[in-house]
Amino acid sequence: MFRLRTKSSRRWHALWVLVAFLLPQPVHATLYVIVLDKQEIAIASDGSRTIYTRGELLPVSKTVEKVTKLGSKLAFMCSGLVEIETATVDIRPSKIARNVYLKHTAVAAPLFAISELANEFGKTIADQLDELSPEGRSQILALKGRFEGQAPQIFECMFAGVDADGALKIETVDVYPLDSHAAVLQFAFHSEEAVGSESPRLILSGQVVALQSGFRDPQSPIALLPAFRAWARAFQTRNMDPARTAEALLALAIKYPPLGVKQRLGYPIHVYVINPSQ
Repeated sequence: MFRLRTKSSRRWHALWVLVAFLLPQPVHATLYVIVLDKQEIAIASDGSRTIYTRGELLPVSKTVEKVTKLGSKLAFMCSGLVEIETATVDIRPSKIARNVYLKHTAVAAPLFAISELANEFGKTIADQLDELSPEGRSQILALKGRFEGQAPQIFECMFAGVDADGALKIETVDVYPLDSHAAVLQFAFHSEEAVGSESPRLILSGQVVALQSGFRDPQSPIALLPAFRAWARAFQTRNMDPARTAEALLALAIKYPPLGVKQRLGYPIHVYVINPSQ
């Protein structure tokens, strides 16, 4: 089952960008917090939206849902540069994911592997990026560097849901330049699978610095917060509700950005739950 719960709160940061090189472009500051175990997948995502124009990021009042429902038990989400539009190419990962999903449901047996979708999705986007002009490719890399720092990928996208074998899985697809210094820039993709088990797994995508520092460095600012310690302890002891845990960790990341980072993530927080039994 795929169900949505929405709660209001505040603001915050990771990245979705529409690149059409003339008009103001939507930028989705995003962090996904996902808890995966054998019983369910809980996904928390913020809903903030900004516009990138004339070199500035400007907030807008309209909020968005960044998780796409592909089927009753399959979701798709993306961080990084998630929409690219030029005079000759229109690359929208959510649209590509939906088309690939519909293709498989139309021509294949009712059950198909999520890894099949992920691989076809990655190849489709890499091929479309290769169709960009040299100038367009350079502009994408420049804009990516402006927002995403040193992350190698152009896109980081995830399919999350119930696989053909009935197991809960998340397939992550990273699309990246093979060599940013090559005379002719080309793109490739890599996919990685996570399978739900008795031990819950935390998966972060987008602007992950604050939460990662909390789990890796006990002296980091967010790790010293009593609220973070309580949720981290609950996660480690498995004494927690996955949806509430994902939502709470996301709210902490919004409220306590890394030092020196301008916070662009924001409320409302959307929480999604997928499980195989309902």
